[in-house]
Amino acid sequence: MFRIGMRKRKLFSACATFVSVVLVLVYLIVYDINNPVVPTWIKTDADYIPLFRDVYTQDGWPEVENNSSLPGEGPSVVHYVWCGRKVYKFQHQLSLLSAVRILRPLKIYFYYHHLPEVDDFWYHTWFQELTQSVPNLVLRHVNFELRCGSRDVLELAVNRLAKHGGLYIGENTLLTRYPEETKSQSFFSAFYSNTSINDVTQGFIFSARVFPKNTIDEKVRSFFRSNIRCCSMKDYDSQNSKPCPCLGIKESLNPKDIWDGSTRFSELTRWIYYGKRGVQTVKQTDRPQDYIPLIAHLVWIQTKNILDPREFRFLHYLSVISALHVAGFQRVFVHGDEIPQGEWWDKLGGENVTFVKIEQPETVFQQGVIGRAHQSDVLRLSILLKHGGVYQDRDVIWVSKVPDDLRRYPAVACPDWPANGAWPEVFNMGVVMAKPGAEFLKHFLRTFSYYRDDKWAFNAVFMPYKTYEQHPDTLYVDRHLQVICFEGVCHPTWHPNYIRGIYDQRPVEPFDWRDARAFHFTVPKPPESLSSPEKIKNGKDVFAEMGLMILEKGGRLDLLS
Repeated sequence: MFRIGMRKRKLFSACATFVSVVLVLVYLIVYDINNPVVPTWIKTDADYIPLFRDVYTQDGWPEVENNSSLPGEGPSVVHYVWCGRKVYKFQHQLSLLSAVRILRPLKIYFYYHHLPEVDDFWYHTWFQELTQSVPNLVLRHVNFELRCGSRDVLELAVNRLAKHGGLYIGENTLLTRYPEETKSQSFFSAFYSNTSINDVTQGFIFSARVFPKNTIDEKVRSFFRSNIRCCSMKDYDSQNSKPCPCLGIKESLNPKDIWDGSTRFSELTRWIYYGKRGVQTVKQTDRPQDYIPLIAHLVWIQTKNILDPREFRFLHYLSVISALHVAGFQRVFVHGDEIPQGEWWDKLGGENVTFVKIEQPETVFQQGVIGRAHQSDVLRLSILLKHGGVYQDRDVIWVSKVPDDLRRYPAVACPDWPANGAWPEVFNMGVVMAKPGAEFLKHFLRTFSYYRDDKWAFNAVFMPYKTYEQHPDTLYVDRHLQVICFEGVCHPTWHPNYIRGIYDQRPVEPFDWRDARAFHFTVPKPPESLSSPEKIKNGKDVFAEMGLMILEKGGRLDLLS
């Protein structure tokens, strides 16, 4: 009997402990819904990329904006629920920025269980841009999973509105105008569909004031009776009268998709992201004094490796001669810490070539710069910002004249060909043109405040394109500016579907090398038929043709004797 009594007491104690744990968990969940907390935000490396944007300066748009100048009119709080574990993309950024631009709220709550993820190649850093650009963004952690398309998201949204009032906006929703219904209704909703309200990512809910928790069920039932609807992008573009207050969007978007579109949707999204309704493309100048100057710059930084003396070789000679006599630049400046050595440097005597003594860069924004390639990244920006002209890598040869029409742009660059995850494109800055003080160069240089010395492509290849996305009206993309050759395959980026894996050695579609302005030899360098005058003379390939043309235009055919 004693043993049976002990067993009963142990069983009772275990049951009481289990019930206590369950009650605590239930309390924590309920408490979390009503009193979310902000855990310590452990920043990742991606959070330090400088991505600030001005989201408060914008073209006036009376039909879309909240034009009230009186406090207290319209929702001052916005609620946004981030569900699941996924990457925060550009269309999500547009959703939140539509609330910022149109409503000008005093506070934006961003509820999450898992913070937005960043892709492996660090293209989708829109959330990092958001946290740096919106000062009144409040991150709120909830202690339970927020499953996308579940009733959990709906319940959290309505609970938040019950406590704070304001406007909940779904993560796949764009506001298209200020919801004037807020002036006559204290509570209403608009969804893309009212047949399944579990998925609240495409719609919004407005509550002018807080309301008792015991009325939540009635509020939810009212969603099914609402006659206000969100529309699709197609429907929005076709509407001639007053547009729907919101649209549902699930298509993947990138900034380049909205730059020059003529649709109503393109105009709206340009205004949401850039604050400007007009086409976002670069303009040419009509003032000759503002043209990109006809000077070329090379950087000649010496290595300390005694096995790599970096002699000025025949390819470097062709690079300079082609800049002067093929591209049409009037002068070439070679910037370096030591004057180049070798017979091919000596043969430039008499040409309009000037050596400029400089010191090697040591830091950029107080970060150490190690390696010749990284130092060149910094130098080319500083040189072009001061003097303008063209920067060209020493393994670049020009094969056609630079047209004056190209010089009318403030800055000119060209895409690179390798695929890099989600990046729509990337840039190769081995050839870049700019006028002195070009805005694109200023914006690009600021990205070096987060500098990755361990990954050359991040600052040199990825961030120029990110700068272009943020400021598309500061740069002209000339796909003929350079053809990049890698492992024997040359990649014209004016071809459709030119992007491919870096080790994809399939031949490209045939093209006329004269359609390019320059060729850039990355690996190997140089091609065999450009390694010496003898190789050019005896060569049968297109590279020998290029070399022969350069020597002929430079008046140096005697080198073939």
